[in-house]
Amino acid sequence: MQAKHQLATPAKVLESYRSPLNGARLQQEKVENLALSEQIDQFIYAYLQFNSKYQNATADGKIPHPTKAKLLSQQRNKLDTELETLCSRSSSIFDQKERGKTLVMAVDEYLLTFLQLSFVGQRSPNTLEKMIGRKKRLLEFLTYKFNIIDLSLDKLQYQFIDQYYTFLLVQKNVMENTARNRCNV
Repeated sequence: MQAKHQLATPAKVLESYRSPLNGARLQQEKVENLALSEQIDQFIYAYLQFNSKYQNATADGKIPHPTKAKLLSQQRNKLDTELETLCSRSSSIFDQKERGKTLVMAVDEYLLTFLQLSFVGQRSPNTLEKMIGRKKRLLEFLTYKFNIIDLSLDKLQYQFIDQYYTFLLVQKNVMENTARNRCNV
């Protein structure tokens, strides 16, 4: 029997039945999602570092030296253009209807929206820092419990939240109220 690209051996036929129809596309989506997630995390860390420098320069009502103020302004403008680029790239990924939605994608989309609000002064950068820590804990849980780095939203069940809550209490020694709050977000 002749297949489209090669000889159809029984092993190849079984392999084709076991692989999803859009296997290559799904793999590419996973790679793109992971790359975008890492870019968002790196940008958040860069923004938090800039914010720390800015807070130190303007602490206690101090007015920074004009050279320092110019340098901070340049860094902020650079971050602003990078944020616009990141948002346009991410919207092309988040807005695709046929793309499978995952838990990390949902968290990244929420973090990116919160980052935009924080960048214009509507939300606190301290809260953003806490949220990136929550994402880190969520990724640790996915690796610990399921040995995966992402989970499709259609596979998400109530048990997941219960297991995550238990993970926070037992493995991370988090207090009960803190664990409950982290499961709510």
